[in-house]
Amino acid sequence: MGRRTTTCLAAFGVVVAGAGCTTDQTIWTHHTRASFVDPGPRQDAGELIAGVLPLGSIPYDNRSLPQVSPDGRFVATQVGGPPAWETLLASPDRPLPERSRIEIYYLDHDSGEAQLQWVTKPGVLLGRGGDKRGFLVEQPLADGARWIGMMPWTGGRTKWLVADDEVNAFASLGPDGRLAWSRRAGGAEHFDLVIRRGSEQWTVGGNGGDWLMPVWTSARDLFVLRLTDGRLSAAYMDASSQATTRDTLQQVALAEQRTRYDAYQCLASYTPPGGLDRDRVGPMLTMWHPTAARMAVWLPLSSPAAPMLLDPRSIAAVVDVSGNVLVTTADGVRLQNPADPRRSRTLLPGTQVLRTVDSEAWPYMALSPRGDRISLMAVRLLRE
Repeated sequence: MGRRTTTCLAAFGVVVAGAGCTTDQTIWTHHTRASFVDPGPRQDAGELIAGVLPLGSIPYDNRSLPQVSPDGRFVATQVGGPPAWETLLASPDRPLPERSRIEIYYLDHDSGEAQLQWVTKPGVLLGRGGDKRGFLVEQPLADGARWIGMMPWTGGRTKWLVADDEVNAFASLGPDGRLAWSRRAGGAEHFDLVIRRGSEQWTVGGNGGDWLMPVWTSARDLFVLRLTDGRLSAAYMDASSQATTRDTLQQVALAEQRTRYDAYQCLASYTPPGGLDRDRVGPMLTMWHPTAARMAVWLPLSSPAAPMLLDPRSIAAVVDVSGNVLVTTADGVRLQNPADPRRSRTLLPGTQVLRTVDSEAWPYMALSPRGDRISLMAVRLLRE
């Protein structure tokens, strides 16, 4: 398991060794221009330059990328030493994460500093996203169960969203508080998929395989990875209801002879599209492709059905509002046209993993891992 080092999250420790981020607490602009005229509905790319606002740095455990609040004002990071992979992957023989804790920082745009607000007790794992109320956490318990909770950005008690005697893991929070996660009984081998929307909840059975790492890309679009006898696939479903979940299921093969570790790595750097019009473009997933060893974009309702491969050096990616892709490489963030992957331009130097935030002024947060710390910058794309 630990020998697979070419996937996106494992690669961060290698590619960021020489990468850095300015610590100057002033706004500066990287003057690389990118000009794309996209075919079809995407004709608004124009000339772009990147403006950034450095916001200090925070610690992290070299394994779980921090979560950023929707408004870009808070960030939650896991510290205290990395949990065992068996713990992150919710394996039956996992040790408890006794050293792991979460630190929450306020990002002060005036001072350009990340200010520590509070620290959790040990034993809690950072989850996969959040909303304006807080961010997801998961807590493995001594009896083998695993709970899913919501921790407020500003401190306070954790609200446990799933608290029973089963193993609940890899939760993803969608619009309006809808939730999707993987669940197995304590003695079971495989994970089912559970979807909750308001007071409704339904299950998609594992049937001899695993449903892993679900992600919501809109109020109805749910992507999830499927692992059966070592075959790893990406799946899409319209999760508006139990019936549509069943009737709209589509899958595309990604790799053979893989494990849950590979599934974890496929979506380790995932961030939702930045304000993209779902009705115009359709459901879209950015993911690490384990066979091609690069990022890819999958549009399950388009033709061809195979994922579109991005820059050969890419380790993370996010779709911008125009439908172009901001691709992270070891050298910088590149703006790439998915319709013509040969067309790309560098916007930011250095290894910067982008998160989308709900801010007109600064719609992206850049995370730059270096050793056991991550530098932070607010980012915006400026048109000339």
